Amino acid sequence: MFQTLAATPIDVVLLNILMPGMDGYSLCATLRQTSDVPILLLLKQGCTEEIVRGFELGADDCLCQPFEPLDLLLRIQAVLRRTAWHALSGRAPALIHRRVGPPAPNPWGMMM
Repeated sequence: MFQTLAATPIDVVLLNILMPGMDGYSLCATLRQTSDVPILLLLKQGCTEEIVRGFELGADDCLCQPFEPLDLLLRIQAVLRRTAWHALSGRAPALIHRRVGPPAPNPWGMMM
């Protein structure tokens, strides 16, 4: 999996800590050790300890579930803006940026 990530230009990682068969916190820490890609963690509802742990492991932002799709979109855009500023100032490697459009409708009619 990490070979695929290394070979593919990635703008931002949206990482849910509740993944089957894998600890999202461990993946966050591993990604941070090997890459400067922005990481936005999706956490359980309102748990301050999880937010602190996410930032300590290198996440760039955290969002507690459930959340509004617009909130997610705005946080992704903010992380990409900061990444672009760092790339232009020479503080981080340049990443390929794509314009983030409005979120696609959720076909299941549920909150993410």
